[in-house]
Amino acid sequence: MGCVSRRTQCAPRDTRFPRSQLLQELARYTWPGNVRELRNIVERLLLLTGDAIDAATVRQVLPGRRPSTSGEAGSGTLANRVATFERDVVLQELAAHGHRVTETARALGLERSHLYKKCQQLGIDLKTERTQP
Repeated sequence: MGCVSRRTQCAPRDTRFPRSQLLQELARYTWPGNVRELRNIVERLLLLTGDAIDAATVRQVLPGRRPSTSGEAGSGTLANRVATFERDVVLQELAAHGHRVTETARALGLERSHLYKKCQQLGIDLKTERTQP
C-alpha cells in the first residue's frame, strides 16, 4: 500500500479522503495484476474524484466490481457504454454538489456552458434532477 501513500502525497494539498476507508476497499480487492494495476487505479481515483475519494467511488473504479446501471452488463457499443458512464458520473457529481451547476462544473473541470451541453447530450434534465430527493 506504499503506492497509495506515495500517490496521495503527490495529490493537491486540499485533497480530502478517509484513508482508512480507501485502504480497506483496496485491500478487499483480489489483485490479479501487479503493482502497476494498483497504481493505475489510484491515479484514476485521483483524476475522477477531484478533492474527495469515498468508498463508493473506489468500488466503482475497481475492475469487475463496478455496479451495472443497465440490465445487461458489458453489452452495447463503446459509444453507448461511454455515454452511460459519463451520465452516471455527471449525476453523481450533481448529487454530491446539491445540484448546483457551477460547483458541479468546477468539480468536473468543465465550463458551466459545457456542463449544460453535456447534460443535454446525455439526456439529463437539470430541472427534473433538482426536484428529485
